[in-house]
Amino acid sequence: MERSHQQRLCTKVPCRLPGRVFFATDGGTVYAFLQGCRSDGGICTPLWSKSVGTSITASLVTSDGMIYAPSSDKTVHALVPSTGAEGTALPGSTAFGTSYPAVTASPVFLGDESYFYGAGAYNGYSFSGGSGLSGHAGTVYPLSSLNGRVYFMTGDGVLNLAGVESGTVALDAGSCSRPAPAVAGGRVFAASCTTLGALRTSDLAPQWTVPIQYANGLAVANGVRERLDAGLERGKRIAPLERR
Repeated sequence: MERSHQQRLCTKVPCRLPGRVFFATDGGTVYAFLQGCRSDGGICTPLWSKSVGTSITASLVTSDGMIYAPSSDKTVHALVPSTGAEGTALPGSTAFGTSYPAVTASPVFLGDESYFYGAGAYNGYSFSGGSGLSGHAGTVYPLSSLNGRVYFMTGDGVLNLAGVESGTVALDAGSCSRPAPAVAGGRVFAASCTTLGALRTSDLAPQWTVPIQYANGLAVANGVRERLDAGLERGKRIAPLERR
């Protein structure tokens, strides 16, 4: 059975936790609102607001009862959802010196106090055995995780697997943004500029691919995946992915 650590990715549009909605501005302020604070279309007053003292560089993340806000001071600030009080920040790229970029792809947490994140063309990691940064040939885009495995695209069109296993597969090398991979049903779905691929979660073995035009995001539910599979049955398969 697939197990997912309790984590939510919150973009700079509102993000919901039970009873509360959180919003972050580029200027570095996080706001909390009651989910049902008004019902007449009026303006809500925030429960609290908290400035982290510097600009926010990636999406908010919630994990294990805390809100995490990556910022330009190269740390990931931790806030208590009920009050906005600061907890213990994640060191982010600060631990490796000021020459490294700020966190630009929000951390994913694996449930054992380990986490991975993106910082420009680096992916950072921290776990019981230590921490470090790995360099890539392009920008590290948003990460996804499931069952101790972390998946992310890089700017050179490569899908990367890290965590309990590691590996890479090239999709295509065009110039575009890459969404976070989606994981379901033993497959990881990843998109680059002109290719959407379904790959086995454990080792990135290619399952199928289809041509696309610049994906903006991926979501996997039963109906979506069934329609994608049906499309392939009508002959939309293209060349196998290149293994690295």
